[in-house]
Amino acid sequence: MPPPSKVAAIFLFTTFAILCTAPRLTFGFVHIPTWLDCPSPPPSPSPSPPPLNTTTTTTTKFQDNVVRLLEALPSSAAPTGFSSISRGNGGDRAFVRGLCRGDVPSADCEACLRNASAEIHRNCSSNQHRQAGLWYENCFVGYADINASDYQEGFRQEMFNQWNVSDKSAFENTYYQLMARLSARAVNGTPESPPATAPMFATGEAVFDRDAANGTMYGLVQCARDRTPAECGQCLQDSVPRLPICCYGHQGGVVVSYNCYLRVEIYTYYDLALDRGQLEFPPPAPSPSSLGPFPGEGQDCGA
Repeated sequence: MPPPSKVAAIFLFTTFAILCTAPRLTFGFVHIPTWLDCPSPPPSPSPSPPPLNTTTTTTTKFQDNVVRLLEALPSSAAPTGFSSISRGNGGDRAFVRGLCRGDVPSADCEACLRNASAEIHRNCSSNQHRQAGLWYENCFVGYADINASDYQEGFRQEMFNQWNVSDKSAFENTYYQLMARLSARAVNGTPESPPATAPMFATGEAVFDRDAANGTMYGLVQCARDRTPAECGQCLQDSVPRLPICCYGHQGGVVVSYNCYLRVEIYTYYDLALDRGQLEFPPPAPSPSSLGPFPGEGQDCGA
């Protein structure tokens, strides 16, 4: 994970906390933050960039290609919810990707990507920023000077709900089981998936506490559609343990990366019609070793 000095965050809320030894964002149960990643920023603030629809002689060819691609991205991605486009040659070549959450309508997808494209341009337009990513609740935009990188493969950022569940062990066990089930559906697909559901996208719910008023968790996973099924599965496998390891016992959270995304909450945030009878109840207390391929023991980070 990059050090805090190399990551910028834009919050849609006013209160946050930093727990454990790495940067963790917390949010109240009705607010989801935006995360902006601009690695290797310049040592001093750069002048404000021009609007997206203009060019200047001070803009490098690479950044000019980024701007042109960001302008084209919303309309390119909106019909299917995903687009990966490039422009230029050699060292000036730029790659831009846009991904909308699998249940977001086309018009909302385009609007989200347009806002995200403008936001990432405003905040990461320095000539030294050769790659960047921005995550909204409903979409992601990223650009780079290569189509894939070790940095992008390894980048993860956790954002978690500040409140705790009463039965932390049951929550963690159910979380791993739900994520294993959703990851398999996202990678392999299922015949019963709704026709409108995007590929490499899955939602589902599971009961972790029958006696609690909010004893059901709702999960969502998604991968960028230029990843292979194996790459999607690996990305999710690497992301799933991040919440229990960083934030054991918290009511939910989000893990963002350049190639995949996951979220779990104890409230609904997507259309439950997507689940179509997939609600599961907890089995008799399993041992941590039987929870599937996801490693990691939970640790309490500010109960």
